[in-house]
Amino acid sequence: MNNKMNRLIGLLLVCIAAFSLSSCEEEFSEPVLINYDGENLTGPTFPAGTYVTAARFPSMMTSEYEGQELQAVDVYVLQQPSSARIVVYRGGDSNTNPGNVISSQSIESLELNSWNRINLNNAVNIDGSEIWIGLEFSVDANSQIIGCDAGPRDENGDYLFIGSNNLWATFNQLAPDVSVNWNIRGVVN
Repeated sequence: MNNKMNRLIGLLLVCIAAFSLSSCEEEFSEPVLINYDGENLTGPTFPAGTYVTAARFPSMMTSEYEGQELQAVDVYVLQQPSSARIVVYRGGDSNTNPGNVISSQSIESLELNSWNRINLNNAVNIDGSEIWIGLEFSVDANSQIIGCDAGPRDENGDYLFIGSNNLWATFNQLAPDVSVNWNIRGVVN
């Protein structure tokens, strides 16, 4: 009887340990990157002004991550802007303009010529609707701020807002011979 009881207790402990391990794996899963870009190649030169470079993630893409959170944004930065912040927009009225800003966070320091992970102070819930993830920046003189890959361009990977004319366009619309994606990546978990 004692031997049977010891085996039963041993089996129970093994089951509890197995359950605990599987629960930990789910709780600490690896983050997923949502992006269109490849490795950094270069970056365009922007004249003095304010800009937003953004990647658009339609609902057909974000629905895969419904119930998770956008916890950070990775951006490749070449030179120091006058000011910078991460902006996240909820969908828009068309694929040419984002909707309202749902998250905005100033960036105090950037590592230049490098990838920067900006952890969001307030994670953005992914509810399956479209989001745009962007880097807003100002420059006082011609500067290369945001990095880009070698392409080819994805139709959602190169949105640009130019503050001086209040215009959203793709970078490809402004420079038709250039086919790149911004080095902007969402970190989802």
